[in-house]
Amino acid sequence: MSYSLCVQSLNKTQQFAAGGRRTPFKWLLRRHSKVAAVLRRYMLKGVSMKYLSILILVAVAGCSSNPPRPASETLFLDPPHLWSGQKIVRQTPASCASNGVKILESLSFVGVVKNGSYVYGNLMANRAAIKCVPNGQDTFVYAAVAGPEKKQVERLRNEIVWRL
Repeated sequence: MSYSLCVQSLNKTQQFAAGGRRTPFKWLLRRHSKVAAVLRRYMLKGVSMKYLSILILVAVAGCSSNPPRPASETLFLDPPHLWSGQKIVRQTPASCASNGVKILESLSFVGVVKNGSYVYGNLMANRAAIKCVPNGQDTFVYAAVAGPEKKQVERLRNEIVWRL
């Protein structure tokens, strides 16, 4: 099997079609042909194509830009204050949890939820939790209050533990 390479020679019309310059390269002929020259004239006449392409580029680049990152102060606000207390009471965990519901509701906590021996509720920006765990014949009670203001969290924790 033999392959032959056919090199096409250009006539004088094709060779001089590149704006008066003689060239044997077809891509130069295409680049400098009359059609390319006409298209180039239309492209340059209405510079709007240039602005249109820049507008499209800006729109595409703008769509893929990352959103601004928040400042580090907004990411790391002051952590909430956490106050806790524990007590051993002489009652069952179920009655301890019921007592915890009554205590939180008497302190005006809203959304008080009892889940087995675990009770929690919210008071403005504070959250309180009471956990009752059997400990032999007694019950170990763990109470925790968290919130942004130290004095209020401390007062709520003291009220809950004293009422247990």
